[in-house]
Amino acid sequence: MVSLSEALSLSDDARIVTAATPPYTIVHTNTAWSKITGYKFHEVVGKTPAFLQGPATELPALKELHAALASHDPRIQAI
Repeated sequence: MVSLSEALSLSDDARIVTAATPPYTIVHTNTAWSKITGYKFHEVVGKTPAFLQGPATELPALKELHAALASHDPRIQAI
């Protein structure tokens, strides 16, 4: 069996894993995600991804993300 860390490291794409229920706290990230955001896993574990939102966050994209989370839409992986 492959661990979550091993599975995430198989991809060069940035990946973040959150809890499946609100408040959707971060349970894992990979190295690519850390390189893109500048945050280390130990800095974000237990937080929600909302800390990444700022004044330049596009409202339509944010609404789509919230709707996908609320409906447990599997397309959330592509956002």
